[in-house]
Amino acid sequence: MKRHATFNDVKVYNVSAGKSLPEWTEEKKKNNTSLRYNDEYRRRIELITDFDMPTSSSQVKISPNGQFIFATGTYPPRIKIFETAEVGMKCERYMDAEAVTFEVLSDDYQKLVLLRSDRQIEFHVKYGKYFSTRIPKFGRDLAYSPMSCDLYCACSGSDVYRLHLEQGRFLRPFETQCPAVNKCELSLQHQLLGCAGTDGRVECWDQRQRTLAGDLDVAAVLRDAGENLGSDSLECTALQFADDGLSFGVGTSSGHCLLFDLRSNKPLQVMDHKYGLPIISLNFAAERNIVSADPKLVKAWGRDTGKVLTNIEPPADINNLCLWPGTGLMFMAAETHKIQTFYVPALGLAPKWCRFLDNLTEELEEEEVTAVYDDYKFVTKDELRGLGLGHLIGTSVLRAYMHGYFMDMRLYKKAQAVAQPFAYETYRQEQIDRKIGAQRENRIAPVKKLPKVNRKLAERILNGTKQTKASKQEKADPKELMEDDRFSSLWSDPKFVVDERSDEFARVNPSTAAMANAKAQREDDDSEEETAAEEQQAGGSGKETISYSDGEDGSDDSSDDDPSEEEEDEDGRSKAGGGRGPRLLEVKEGVDGILSAGKRKKIKVNAPLGNRVESLERREAKRAVRKTEKARAEKRQRWEQQKEGGEGSTRRSFDSEMRAVKKRSAFK
Repeated sequence: MKRHATFNDVKVYNVSAGKSLPEWTEEKKKNNTSLRYNDEYRRRIELITDFDMPTSSSQVKISPNGQFIFATGTYPPRIKIFETAEVGMKCERYMDAEAVTFEVLSDDYQKLVLLRSDRQIEFHVKYGKYFSTRIPKFGRDLAYSPMSCDLYCACSGSDVYRLHLEQGRFLRPFETQCPAVNKCELSLQHQLLGCAGTDGRVECWDQRQRTLAGDLDVAAVLRDAGENLGSDSLECTALQFADDGLSFGVGTSSGHCLLFDLRSNKPLQVMDHKYGLPIISLNFAAERNIVSADPKLVKAWGRDTGKVLTNIEPPADINNLCLWPGTGLMFMAAETHKIQTFYVPALGLAPKWCRFLDNLTEELEEEEVTAVYDDYKFVTKDELRGLGLGHLIGTSVLRAYMHGYFMDMRLYKKAQAVAQPFAYETYRQEQIDRKIGAQRENRIAPVKKLPKVNRKLAERILNGTKQTKASKQEKADPKELMEDDRFSSLWSDPKFVVDERSDEFARVNPSTAAMANAKAQREDDDSEEETAAEEQQAGGSGKETISYSDGEDGSDDSSDDDPSEEEEDEDGRSKAGGGRGPRLLEVKEGVDGILSAGKRKKIKVNAPLGNRVESLERREAKRAVRKTEKARAEKRQRWEQQKEGGEGSTRRSFDSEMRAVKKRSAFK
């Protein structure tokens, strides 16, 4: 079951959509897969089991008590009886010829009569076929009067045959003025028999007096209304009396539906299907609506206003339409093996035996449904002529809709490729020009006006970055959020500055805080290295982390001593030169350095923050090693410069300095 279409905000559901059980079984054998976990198979809806025919179906009708559904079809010719209480098929009977139409004689399935295409009238009872009789001409329609037990048969001649079922014999027929009668319908309210002829006339006969009560020229009425009927003769193909006993509807071969009052020869409403195909069925629905059908379209429209309620286009040509009385459920006998079933809630509720359809339609409203014509292209008549496909109008390749047609997308692309061979080159050049234009626009970056306070926060909001959990639930426009008066102080008042280095910000945004601290640490390292390099180049006495001598200027007073005379104690400290060892690095406590034990215990609760502390400790150790290596390289470079300049430095002073550096690095 799926939504078929939505026209004028009226929803139509195709209950027979999807695969049948034999198709699922065949697919299972073909693919060698299980259907147990197939969502489409588990969610399938089969309103009535085996509600189909091998080739096509011709007629669908309902028993007067509403407990049985009858359907005829081919091939071979057969009739199926379905029971609504069991939601399945009760029995199936075969015939020698196709059934043109049939009538239910009893309230249930026990008595029915079929009009076959070989001029036979066949009677069936509870156990099967009971009797058959032959009529002189080919029959077209049947009508049964339960008051007089008369069976009326419209045929290809001007006579309407009368078969009295109680007496078991034919009575004198009704001799109409029509060359042939297409349809006959009996009104249970006033017992008038309506006959729709091939000459565009409708005659009403009084079966009690067996005389003509009145006639109506429908073709003349349409011409007076200004309808273009063409050169072909107009025929009346459908006829139906309303339950009020005063109104009746007529369908014509030109695709027009007319609503009349028995007391007037002027139509109350005229509806054109726009297809130019004969009307095959006409039904009076609830809420004063009329449902008419031609081979391509089912149209529901109002009796009082004539406004179209909705349109239904089934996947195959329609042979007959059966509307369940007082509900929105309808069955369509069509040129397909499935009997099409549609449900329109606007026409009425579902019948009692399938009330679950109302709940299913509510569930389908919560799901997204794709359009019906996803694989079709809508084209007008002018576009068809431009593509050279004007000769396809009226064929099954095109589906008429509004002021144009729907055609298959693959056919449209092939026709467009033939009619416009250079269309791809034009499209390719347009795409190239569009990309070049986009690159030119990106050369000059757009200037964003950011506030002075909380510039980073404003930039993240304009770029669409989510800051909190609430922002994920409420999708607001960034520009409207920036211009909102409730948050104006956030961009103007310095009291509302967001401190990204605070512990509160780090707990809420651990990843953002870690990235900010890492960036700040890299900037501090770069600034310290630049400052040290500038001081060395200037020859000044900047701050040194490690001292190798007692002098303030960094010079070594014991450069003339022999390194072999230096003594070391047990701790590895040199006793020569005053006995002072290297000074240790001064490490700060806090977020930028190694945290204290008390703060470290608090931070261990937050896992990302603890990982950040460990990374800072490793980074501090690496920086100390880099400084040590840098100091060693500077000492070596200074010794080489002194040696080349002839300042009298000796190898002994250099070795002593290098030993001091090694001791310090070993201590660290």
